[in-house]
Amino acid sequence: MRPIAFVTLLLSLTVGCDREVPEPPESPDLLSLRAAFNTPDGRLDEDTGLALVESIANLETEAVFVDLLGAFFTQVVETLQTAEDDQTESTQSGLGVLRSPLSIEGGAWARLRYICGPPGVVDEARYGRAVLNMILDDPELLSVYWGDLTNCVIEGDDGPVTLNSAVILDVSNAGTLMVSMDGVVRRQDGEVASALKFSLGSDRLSFVTSALGQSFVVSFGDDGSVAIRDCAGDWSCDLETRSCQFASAGGTCDPIFQEVNWP
Repeated sequence: MRPIAFVTLLLSLTVGCDREVPEPPESPDLLSLRAAFNTPDGRLDEDTGLALVESIANLETEAVFVDLLGAFFTQVVETLQTAEDDQTESTQSGLGVLRSPLSIEGGAWARLRYICGPPGVVDEARYGRAVLNMILDDPELLSVYWGDLTNCVIEGDDGPVTLNSAVILDVSNAGTLMVSMDGVVRRQDGEVASALKFSLGSDRLSFVTSALGQSFVVSFGDDGSVAIRDCAGDWSCDLETRSCQFASAGGTCDPIFQEVNWP
């Protein structure tokens, strides 16, 4: 297993003697992140459908890159969760000693340092690192990791990708990895600013995107299907016929159309 460095800090428990307690990191804005996927504000119609076509084409091009990111972040989360379990199983570890009383006395947070790079290789100078925070006693944040990637290198089929980015990894919904990234990505074709929100499930990849200043969620299924979520609910789309059928309600606005077509 890839080595993980844990630094556990106290919020309101003093062990042995009085000391100044460091402040916990600022919690990520999970409400905004989850709302971006669950309740986009856009309304699908002829105009936004036409504008989304170009966005969808770009997203399809980026899908291979995002699959690479998704595989890497899944590896990170699985490693952190395994390391946390290993640490808390032993009452001799710092995390194991502090977590039990802190869950009663006031809580704790941990900072986890993950060395990027291929499995079995630990070389921070070459592959960079991820430094992620987690809250140990808040059920809302127990399955959320957030922090920064610094010169974090991921090896892909098309060459290495280097990430310098703030990141949130949310695995609170079983079987789904929700990711928010905001930073700079360097690939073979150059360096670009990148602000990505995507979620990766067992059979579906979803992106938060925009059209005409409105937000939407576009999803690609393993079976080739395309779906769009707007403020009214979910749409099943056929890009060849340039049309979408309304599939299910559940948004923040009432559906106006049952079918949308664009030229």
